[in-house]
Amino acid sequence: MKYTLIQLIKLAREIEPLIIPLGFHCSIGGSCLHKGSSEKDFDIMLYPHQEDARDFTPVLVEIQKHFEDSECLLKPGSYHVFILKTSEGVRIDFMLLTKS
Repeated sequence: MKYTLIQLIKLAREIEPLIIPLGFHCSIGGSCLHKGSSEKDFDIMLYPHQEDARDFTPVLVEIQKHFEDSECLLKPGSYHVFILKTSEGVRIDFMLLTKS
């Protein structure tokens, strides 16, 4: 499957309203952004916007609810990358950016 920048922007615009009430925002990156497409996945960064937003669990739960019958897994060897696979086979890598 080929993933495109246009699809990634649409996806980010779907996710943003889901996570704003939880104190978070999203941004895009990866091959779709700098090459215009990817053969592998979409890359979306999730980051806290409000000072008290620290727990990503509700954010990931809300995103997974939005994509019915999806699977969300922690990327092996990583504490900060979750991989969501939709029932249509779309792979979205979510990088969790935390405040230091």
